Amino acid sequence: MTLARVAALAGAIIGIAFCGPAPSVAHARDTETPPGAGQRWLPCEDWVMYHWLPYEEGRLHRLLGIGHGEVLRWLRDDHRHTLAGLAARRGREPQALATALVAPWRGRVSPAHHAELRRRALRTLTQGHLSQHILFHPFHTPAIAERARWVFGVSPLRFQRLRLKGHSPGSIGLEHGRSRDEVASRTMRILRGTAQAGVDAGATPSPQADRFLRRQRRRLRHWLDARIFKSGERGRPSPRVVEPASRRRCFLFGGWDHLSPALSLPHASDPGAVLLAVLERLQLLAGSFHGRSPVVPPRTDGRANARVRPSAVSRGAP
Repeated sequence: MTLARVAALAGAIIGIAFCGPAPSVAHARDTETPPGAGQRWLPCEDWVMYHWLPYEEGRLHRLLGIGHGEVLRWLRDDHRHTLAGLAARRGREPQALATALVAPWRGRVSPAHHAELRRRALRTLTQGHLSQHILFHPFHTPAIAERARWVFGVSPLRFQRLRLKGHSPGSIGLEHGRSRDEVASRTMRILRGTAQAGVDAGATPSPQADRFLRRQRRRLRHWLDARIFKSGERGRPSPRVVEPASRRRCFLFGGWDHLSPALSLPHASDPGAVLLAVLERLQLLAGSFHGRSPVVPPRTDGRANARVRPSAVSRGAP
């Protein structure tokens, strides 16, 4: 079976799997959140999933006269707080602040690209959970799960299921023949490749990519032992899936575009391996949601993803 036929089959099955109305859920916090999505909804866009902030954090701090700690404390309550609200306390209007944040890009990228970076910067100011995710959730990225076979010795689907059952990344690796050092080293190789892909795409400044990599490196050992818990049950592993479908799909695959069978699949020259990987993704998409929210479709308002070559996102991994 050719890659094209596999992609067509995937599209057909996905189209069938997600027909039907979305269940009613509580109102989400970010104003961009579509009807029916949960409170932790994030847009399935590369720059969001891979933490490609379109400006340097240090520039934000200087323009507002604040430090990292103040931003962290403010965004902890992302139900009510946005960076735009923090800026307003210092007399800064979000539109003007977004322009100032991406000013260093002017003359280095096309006018259209610059305009898109400014739109993204504005969204980080006005969307509380989006900015909290990009700045302070360093391991909430699909890049690691997509390479689960190499990092942990299990398929992406198996890795995600184990995580949702309360297993830590370190324990998953140990149970499948990977030492903690191997998991740590391979994870950082993937994250370095992801960061470089964002720089190459003109989606994030190189100093910001380096800054975020340092944050990931500092928190790596903690992440290796981190477990997923149900809300209100800290200290007890979650026995079942509690996240909406769109959230879990974004967490693992990072966007609608990434349903392409060419993305991060093992041994793409081997049709059998490609088909197996696609079927694993289809099983997650069509068979493990148990009637929860359907996948949110791609945006149609011009906020397109930065397109990067699939190999760039997995750079550093075989």
